[in-house]
Amino acid sequence: MRCCAACRTRAPQQSLLRMVRVDGAIRVDRGPRRAAGRGAYLCRAAGCIRKAPRALARALGAPVSGELLAELEREVDSEKQGVNGE
Repeated sequence: MRCCAACRTRAPQQSLLRMVRVDGAIRVDRGPRRAAGRGAYLCRAAGCIRKAPRALARALGAPVSGELLAELEREVDSEKQGVNGE
């Protein structure tokens, strides 16, 4: 179980996105949770993605780039479409 950095909800690790700070930049850890660096987790919910810049900056001590925020929004949108069958 891990805690979302934005909403503080506890959820299974596999259901959350792992974010990692590497060389001062934050990125999504798409591997099997093996990227080296400081990590934090986010729910795959639009509300948590909106809170991501502040929550991740606090948790990881680095700013969230606009590019990363757009990537997170695309990821949530694509999962939402997959669930809805669109």
